[in-house]
Amino acid sequence: MPQHITVVDYDPDWPRQFQAEAARIRAVLGDNCTAIYHIGSTAVPGLAAKPILDIMPVVENLEAVDRAAPAFEAMGYEYLGEFGIPGRRYLRKGGDERTHQLHIFARTDRANITRHLAVRDYLRAHREAREEYARLKRALARQFPYDIDGYCLGKEEFVHALEQAALEEFINFKEGSAMRRADREVTDRNQLEEILKACHAVHIGAQDGDGMFVVPMNYGYSLEGDRLTLYVHSAQEGRKVAAFRAGGTVAFEMDGRHALRTADTACGHSYTYQSIMGSGPIRELTGREEKRAALGRIMEHMTGRGGWDMPDASLDRTAVFAIQADQWTGKSNQAG
Repeated sequence: MPQHITVVDYDPDWPRQFQAEAARIRAVLGDNCTAIYHIGSTAVPGLAAKPILDIMPVVENLEAVDRAAPAFEAMGYEYLGEFGIPGRRYLRKGGDERTHQLHIFARTDRANITRHLAVRDYLRAHREAREEYARLKRALARQFPYDIDGYCLGKEEFVHALEQAALEEFINFKEGSAMRRADREVTDRNQLEEILKACHAVHIGAQDGDGMFVVPMNYGYSLEGDRLTLYVHSAQEGRKVAAFRAGGTVAFEMDGRHALRTADTACGHSYTYQSIMGSGPIRELTGREEKRAALGRIMEHMTGRGGWDMPDASLDRTAVFAIQADQWTGKSNQAG
């Protein structure tokens, strides 16, 4: 029987479903997995969608994914290889009434990864585009209830224009970020860690169905080579927790060691500081031991010492998140 195409209102439980499935996928992929993103329409709060979770794991090695095919099949997935997109590994679950789709790419495949994330983030940020897309999908679902080819063809022109707008906005943002002065960039690992130690709060930029927002938070961190992971914690409810649980990418910034540099003229005055900026996927930590370890890093950064007692009851009522920085830079304009 052909797939029945239904478009439903946004379900606020989709982020939780994504987190649960992402944990199972991580267990299969192990250290080969560097990030897992919630993409597609179910990743956009407020957007009507087919009730199918689109998930994008990013890995170091696609051949290792191929070797994991039996484990995915044991989870109920069909393993379909590239399935029309070179460099992708595509898997689906649910048969005719599909529930999950995996689009796995190598970490070096920036074009495909960027395309998916740019479209998702554009729809999250632009209400008019989101509403227009929802109207189109509902109309096509009524017109082609059992014709997936007709449904997809009907969206093709809109989706192409959407991708172009999203990529243009993404490129403009990246070019603006790249304008930071190269003579102030910090690349030495020890200097970067000194900045991480000296700052007291991280400002995290996220977005949900109501738009973008920034929230300051205490943090801890781990730095292994150039792989930076930030840890933050929160109460179990609230706007930021809901946005973080939706998964995807957040931006972050921290700065410290501020000092006013005076001069004889107004334009000669300036401020010295050191900062770190970056972005990366955020995920919730759910196991008690990984939460305990992350909170330990937060307490060590805040107080300068470890060994804190963290009862299970405290862990259970605390939400803990990890941000894996997939790009980050340091800057210093301290006086010489």
